[in-house]
Amino acid sequence: MNVYLNRLKCILRNKATVFWTLIFPIIMALLFKMAFGDVFTTSDFKTINVGVINSSSVNTDLITYLESETFGEKKAFKITYYDEESEDILSKEEGYLRFGTEIDLVIKESGINQNIIKSYVDGYLQTTDLVYNVISITGNIGVLDELSNYDRYVLNRTKDIDLIMNYFYTLIAMSVMFGCTFSLEDLHASEANMSDVGKRVNIAPTHKLKLLVSNLCASFTIIFSEILIYLLFLRFALNVDFGNNALIILGVVVIGCLNSLLFGLFVGVLIKGSEAFKNGIVTGIVLFMCFLSGMMMATIKFTIYENAKFLHYLNPCSLITDSLYMIYIDQIDERFVGNIIALGGLSIIFLVVSYIKLRGRRYESV
Repeated sequence: MNVYLNRLKCILRNKATVFWTLIFPIIMALLFKMAFGDVFTTSDFKTINVGVINSSSVNTDLITYLESETFGEKKAFKITYYDEESEDILSKEEGYLRFGTEIDLVIKESGINQNIIKSYVDGYLQTTDLVYNVISITGNIGVLDELSNYDRYVLNRTKDIDLIMNYFYTLIAMSVMFGCTFSLEDLHASEANMSDVGKRVNIAPTHKLKLLVSNLCASFTIIFSEILIYLLFLRFALNVDFGNNALIILGVVVIGCLNSLLFGLFVGVLIKGSEAFKNGIVTGIVLFMCFLSGMMMATIKFTIYENAKFLHYLNPCSLITDSLYMIYIDQIDERFVGNIIALGGLSIIFLVVSYIKLRGRRYESV
């Protein structure tokens, strides 16, 4: 218990670590809120103009779905048909849909409205693919009747706007994964070849692994407490919506925090170098994982999930972000369970590798 309490004090005294795991994410959230937090309020929202190239291949069900979507009392999309494709269309519309063997969204430049269009179209296509796959397997044509209720399936079915929420969820994932710096510091303090403290630890009567576990427990206490503070700040100060499943959210956070600590330990035992060097490595990895989770461009997460799903399941940030998003839209299904299993599986791999590497370390002199 004394080791645990002393480690708590050491972490709280490390202002740099607390800054990167709590203060920096809060600053980022404030910047995100100022940048586009109020863009989609009902009073400010403007219907998005979408063009459609008229042809025999037009998916009328998709067009009907887009025309039926609303934001508050306003139509989400205004559909205009064009007989032929031309550059002039993009001067009138946010983008236009071209139907053929595939559905193409043509845009002049990337922006929030274009991302919204893509999200709705991708959601519809994923839904229809899912249903037709079920039909091909079960032969139950009655499943088609369910497509009349699009809102039960598409990505935005219970909320007006999803993309903005995804940006905040990536910030939560980033804050969680920055907990890996805590475990790196714990490892640094327990290894004789890394610090003077580590030398004293290795000649102390307390077993090194027991001491490391105590330190990791202290680190978990701090990172979990910081995430709780961050969630409360996002919810009540910035009005970020997390859905109605608080206990499930806390469960995701607990698994995420454990994963981040074990990830830091995993990187620490595999990479040789100073603590500063390892911190730089893990920080770069976490930021890159956040990028793949949609921090800079929300739709990249959906693109990766569709075309390179293995990258999604190897990315803890993406798993945390997507799990929070699924909770937000009240879709606790196989995809959510898969995220949690993958997050737990990665944690076990990090733990086993770290244990094997640490257990086999011996020093000629301490």
